[in-house]
Amino acid sequence: MDKVKAFIFSIIILIGIYLGIDTYLNKKLTVDNNSIRYDRNNEKFFSIETIKKNIGKNTIVLFGSSELGEYMVEEQHPSKLLDYSDLNIMSIGAGNHQSLIHTINLGAITNKNEFKSNKFVLILSSQWFDKDGLEKEAFVARYSEETMINFLKNKDISDENKEYVINRSIDLAQDNPIFQKDLKFFKKAYLKNKLLYRIYSEFYLKLLILKDEFKFLKVYKNTNDKNDKKFKSFDIELELEKAEKTGERLATNNIYGIYDEYYDKYIRENMEAYLDSEADKDYLESPEYEDLKMFIKIAKELNIDVAIVNIPLNGLWIGHTGFRRENIDKYNQKIKEICDVEGVKYIDFSENIDEKYFLKDIMHLGWKGWVRLIDEVIKFNNK
Repeated sequence: MDKVKAFIFSIIILIGIYLGIDTYLNKKLTVDNNSIRYDRNNEKFFSIETIKKNIGKNTIVLFGSSELGEYMVEEQHPSKLLDYSDLNIMSIGAGNHQSLIHTINLGAITNKNEFKSNKFVLILSSQWFDKDGLEKEAFVARYSEETMINFLKNKDISDENKEYVINRSIDLAQDNPIFQKDLKFFKKAYLKNKLLYRIYSEFYLKLLILKDEFKFLKVYKNTNDKNDKKFKSFDIELELEKAEKTGERLATNNIYGIYDEYYDKYIRENMEAYLDSEADKDYLESPEYEDLKMFIKIAKELNIDVAIVNIPLNGLWIGHTGFRRENIDKYNQKIKEICDVEGVKYIDFSENIDEKYFLKDIMHLGWKGWVRLIDEVIKFNNK
């Protein structure tokens, strides 16, 4: 009897410690400004609970890749132009975050009852759609156990769609036996309904949440400034004028609208190697298309109002690399057809391919690009 009492007492103490730590982390990681929403540390993207805690009723959830995690934050970046208490962005993405990763993120963040008033936006990069799609190493680097378990737990996602996601993930993890074993374990827990597997996974998830929140807290820097600024209006013409001047100031040593530091570091000495290097390239066959369709399918299952954004290549630069315009047009048409068939909002910037300063280098959104995107996102949010 004494052993039973000691065991029960130990369990009570452990639960108390867990609740105490959880309360502490909740207090530290639920803030009244936008510092977490615009935080670009990789640790944030592994802690889905931290993300969920900081999606307010006026927050637009923006999925993307390296344009969101870039080291150079432009004057026109959403963190500068949409830093309001009543209109802001939850930025989710860094290099190698592609459609599959964001499908898992989406299913882990919300169900049919959560964030019903929020708009979700996915920024595509044409580079995702090469013949191999998401690379195995990239998937492993961005894979989050916490996020995957939350995705598989979501009762509003069909087993059929979960099967696609988990099987695709298992395939991408084939060179990493540890991750692949974990994924197969979670599949048994939530798709094969193995009770003991599920009990373990639920307990493990609680530990993962604390671990991932602690890891983020170590790198997160809160300004502790309460943000009570209110959004009034967005003057696109004024912001485009400012963006033009920013581009002219920062891109001075080349004719491609590429900012000086990037051009000097990556291009200047390699101009000859780049010449006609993409003459035979296209983005017409890729597993990424099926991943994108799955993102949209799950958004529709969850009754999420989602927009897909098509970002152009740098038209000034591809004249040098030889990327054929007809192949770009075919790619644009494929993305449009997917959005039309699925009936989701399509924000298309393909016509801006030759606009100087739309991009800041050969692939990332630049000064004018951010202004035009923010304008479209505000319109989408106001629908």
